[in-house]
Amino acid sequence: MSEKSVSAIAVIDLARQLLALNIIRRQDIELIAFPLHQYFTDKYWSEPASALVQEQRSPEAYLLRLWLLAEENALQPGFGLTIGSTVNEKAKGILANWISQAATLAEVFDIFNRHIMLLNPSESWCLSKKKNSYVLSFKFLDSSYPVAAIERSMSALLAWAGYFCGFTIPVIRAGFAYARPEHHNDYDKIFGKEIRFSAGSNYLVLSREVMRLPIPHANPYLKQVIGERAKSILHQLSANKSLSEQINVLLSSDLRRYSQQQYVCEQLHMSRSTLYRKLKAEQTSFSELLDKVRKSMAQRGIENKLTVEQQCQQLCFYDSSSLYKAYRRWSISP
Repeated sequence: MSEKSVSAIAVIDLARQLLALNIIRRQDIELIAFPLHQYFTDKYWSEPASALVQEQRSPEAYLLRLWLLAEENALQPGFGLTIGSTVNEKAKGILANWISQAATLAEVFDIFNRHIMLLNPSESWCLSKKKNSYVLSFKFLDSSYPVAAIERSMSALLAWAGYFCGFTIPVIRAGFAYARPEHHNDYDKIFGKEIRFSAGSNYLVLSREVMRLPIPHANPYLKQVIGERAKSILHQLSANKSLSEQINVLLSSDLRRYSQQQYVCEQLHMSRSTLYRKLKAEQTSFSELLDKVRKSMAQRGIENKLTVEQQCQQLCFYDSSSLYKAYRRWSISP
């Protein structure tokens, strides 16, 4: 099991919904995630003992064990879609509170994508622009997560986006990397009619008009205040990581900024020489870390059929020749 941490409120909400669906019992919570059993009553949810439960962390192992147990116990398929489509205001962690103050849906997805570590570092979202649409692709970095967890993450993204905007978000097209499940008809009301299974990746295609939708109750001041607090939490999470892991987090959160070494040094409060020396002690270098992140993003871009121009923009290459040189170095083809 992973030693990474996730938002505690995400674990609590999943357990609450699994209890409500009679998929798990309270005894299961005590066995799997005993420190969290205080948050449950006979009504499945009690007010948090701490006002800052939104900022608390829990081992990712709790979340993963709940999913695996649910997969084993569930008598009816499709519970991941049921859970994901349910919006619970009490389950708003720091990331959900932050994005709820964004100006537009595009900004919601941008903040969410770049700071997903606040929710679950094993979730990987990629937002790419096409001519008349946006593509949101998704995968779990830990392959132990079952299909139900993928269903939940993708349907929850749309449910919360609709909650923030005030109406259902229309999807142009959706794809899923796994085979068509027996409950595939349940997908239509969430993801629309244009659905492809056994696709190269999990993705949602939304129109540019949808992404421009305003968030009615957005508050720039609250966005700034919550954002600063969220970044402080991210910094605390990174403090326990190796230097190379911290840099990977920065590169993944904002490649355009942190592909420039000076901004990495500023963020980590160290000189270039210290950065070089510490990375050398970890048997790596900044250029090597940057190259690996770019390669991973390039592979995702190819899966999502991004154009050369879009790949250059996403990977922060100045021209196509630099991109093609990188392709050859990585032994991948567009």
